[in-house]
Amino acid sequence: MIRNNTILANSGRTSTTNIIVILFLLLESLFISCNSDSTLIGESLQPPSELMNPSFMDTLSVKAFSFSQDSIRTSSFSKALIGSIMDPDFGSTKTSFLTRLRLDGADTYPEPFMPGPGAMADSILLYLLPGEVYGDPATKLNLKVYRLSEDIFRDSVYYSNHVPQYDPATEHSQVITVQDTLIRILLDTTFFTNTLADVDTITTNAGLREIFKGIYITADSIPVEGEGAILQMDILSYLSSMILYYRKPSDTLLYNYEFLITGNSGRINMISHDYSMGQIPSLNDTIAEDTLIYVQGLGGTYARIDFPTIEDLDGLGDVAINKVEISFKSIEYLDTTFYPPPDKLSLFTKNEGGEFTSLMDYNLGDDFFGGSLDEESGEYSFNITNHFKEYRTGDIPVSSIYLFVETTTISPERITLFNGTAPNNIRLRIIYTKI
Repeated sequence: MIRNNTILANSGRTSTTNIIVILFLLLESLFISCNSDSTLIGESLQPPSELMNPSFMDTLSVKAFSFSQDSIRTSSFSKALIGSIMDPDFGSTKTSFLTRLRLDGADTYPEPFMPGPGAMADSILLYLLPGEVYGDPATKLNLKVYRLSEDIFRDSVYYSNHVPQYDPATEHSQVITVQDTLIRILLDTTFFTNTLADVDTITTNAGLREIFKGIYITADSIPVEGEGAILQMDILSYLSSMILYYRKPSDTLLYNYEFLITGNSGRINMISHDYSMGQIPSLNDTIAEDTLIYVQGLGGTYARIDFPTIEDLDGLGDVAINKVEISFKSIEYLDTTFYPPPDKLSLFTKNEGGEFTSLMDYNLGDDFFGGSLDEESGEYSFNITNHFKEYRTGDIPVSSIYLFVETTTISPERITLFNGTAPNNIRLRIIYTKI
């Protein structure tokens, strides 16, 4: 199982460790500048006549292979994912989610739910706030809502291949459009509990969990023109909640209580991919090199980039590596109307434990590291200078790097790129100075 905790953990760039790394690299750059006019930072600021005979190298071999991920961490997500896509190249992707609900009010001192003896449920309404749509906006979703029968916890770790436990007898189906501004689902009066009359008073969220563990929502896409859609839902919005309306035997008034979905609610996105229905010929093949590489979010596919002739750098003698840039070019025939390409990709390496971890260059910020799509050229370019330096000094064991969609846990976006064997191959450019 591939666990991307390291990827998620590196999203914050203001930690003390990162500040120390940045200061160290700035000092290193200043030291190099004392010995050479061609520096990592100053190269683009100086005219060629003032550089100390910089040399260029773009002949190192680059090979790339596409792989599918096993699973990714999807607990405590920021966006709920629902729907499915049938992509002609990447095959099918299906998403669903589950979440706990909590008592109204502050988490430490919630508002008690006190329907009283003999109360009868009148109706139950579930509200969900839709967000961005990836796919055909004309798609409709047949939502299926179930009552959970398992305990899930906010501080536990869950993965995208989680198998939910739920009560199938509580199923409620409703067709929605992915462009709805607010989803309103009328549930059966027994959805919260089979008999509301048995509930007297609930004063804590732990007590609520004994009665009602949460909801599980899955969906089937009903495509109109395209291949379906995946909808992001902002279930942490105050507009996303479940409201139970009830009556007491003592009067004719209609009462209500709102159950909330908050940052303290345990929640999991479930994601499944079926590549057998797509057109990726060499997926997970470490021998046959395809002319294309495939990168997909939601724990889909990624690419491993190898540099089989990197030792040729030793033949240059004593050199200072000033800059190493790698660029990937996207193919042109993808459907960008329904399935726009990722705004940004990211590169990782692997630590000794086999976990994906950020390149040192990543910690220097977006302006330095790169990774954004150049819409004119269709390229994603990265500055991986310090990664090459670390490999040459023996600080990291391998030179291979791994290409992902940056927001892989919540982004359904995908892109097909040219590989090293294609006419528009991966471009690796090294600038160095003889010492």
